[in-house]
Amino acid sequence: MEPGEALSTASQIAVALAGFAGVAANFIFHLFATLGWGAILLQLCNVALLGAFWPFFTGIVVQLIGAMFQFARMILQPPE
Repeated sequence: MEPGEALSTASQIAVALAGFAGVAANFIFHLFATLGWGAILLQLCNVALLGAFWPFFTGIVVQLIGAMFQFARMILQPPE
């Protein structure tokens, strides 16, 4: 195989991989956008129909506080 052919093959592979990465990133973006809109609609339904905003909000805050403590523990605890 000549150097020109090897370079051409490598560039074609790189372009194919970049195209696939773009498709995968686009899929992930739209997946998370759909999940986000679904969460927003569920929250609106919860507030409008059930009137149960504060238990829902409290659950979110508790999870955020737990995540902050876990992050602080991860940062402050020396590695084993």
